[in-house]
Amino acid sequence: MNYAWDFFLAGGWVMWPLLALSLAGTAAAAYCLLALRERTVLPPDLERVAQALKDAPDIPAALRHCRESGGPFAEVLRTAIESRALPPAEADRLVAFAHKRRQAVHGHTLLWHQVIPSYLADFKGSREELIGLARTHIHTLAGRYRGQILAWDVVNEAFLDETAGFRPSMLTEIIGKEYVPMAFRFAHEADPGAKLLYNDYSLEQPGAKAEFCHATVREWLAEGMPLDGIGFQGHLDGVADFNFGAMAEQMGRYADLGLEVYMTEVDFRLPAPASGGQLAKQGEMYRELLRVCLGCPTFRGFQTWGFTDGCSWVPAFFKGCGDALPFDAQYRPKPAYHGLAEALREGAGQGEAP
Repeated sequence: MNYAWDFFLAGGWVMWPLLALSLAGTAAAAYCLLALRERTVLPPDLERVAQALKDAPDIPAALRHCRESGGPFAEVLRTAIESRALPPAEADRLVAFAHKRRQAVHGHTLLWHQVIPSYLADFKGSREELIGLARTHIHTLAGRYRGQILAWDVVNEAFLDETAGFRPSMLTEIIGKEYVPMAFRFAHEADPGAKLLYNDYSLEQPGAKAEFCHATVREWLAEGMPLDGIGFQGHLDGVADFNFGAMAEQMGRYADLGLEVYMTEVDFRLPAPASGGQLAKQGEMYRELLRVCLGCPTFRGFQTWGFTDGCSWVPAFFKGCGDALPFDAQYRPKPAYHGLAEALREGAGQGEAP
């Protein structure tokens, strides 16, 4: 996956048009103000948005005005989408590009605590209103690409890192931990044919978080939540020793529950610049990881988090690290690429790679 895909099809959790508002030039303001100048007749709810945008200093203030003035906030947003006021052109192009080339599309992510828009930071609405916003967002985004997305990471990183429990966020504080099953139901309503995944990191090895996740997943399944699989992110240290046997056991536990298993964000970070020996070890680790995956009976997908080292997130988040992906910044294959190729040849029954 590259940043363009992750940015436009994942992004924020209130609808994609609002993500586009904050990151792509305030499209809603342009549309509504243009409509006012040209005296275009708008649907009543859009007229309210347009007037609010005219009167307010910025988009967050306009949306707050819509809510505080008694307007149906979620309905305003839904109407804006259905009237094509805010077309997600870039996301449409990415999906069309993939389908033209017979490539599957994996959507990431519908709800994530880290990308709640800033204008909801002081949200004062009710629990029911926030649930309505989540429903509208998921129905709009997943519904737009109904039948075109292989799998969605419906909820991302809902659990605490080092201990058992749900991560504090406005979602848990206002809706409660029930927001996760709600999100999956909304996603299933929007696109019944898509695989629906829970996605997280630090599930690859035993620990408090991994145990809590497995126990919670069992509860979700017992309650009938439409969960199809688990996404193991796989952001791993390419220098430290890694217990691949333990990872096979973790994957097997979810396979035993009848769930599909995906590696969704794989990279093995190294000190940058990496030595030849470190790159060789990284290649072995990529190979062993894919071997473990291919040995899981319900394994369905392997994705790296980026294509080349030139577009990796690692240098910005891990000081002094990089060189985490199978291709270098000049698109040249590294030992990691050859390690993956070897594992695939073995899995296809073609023997060891030369």
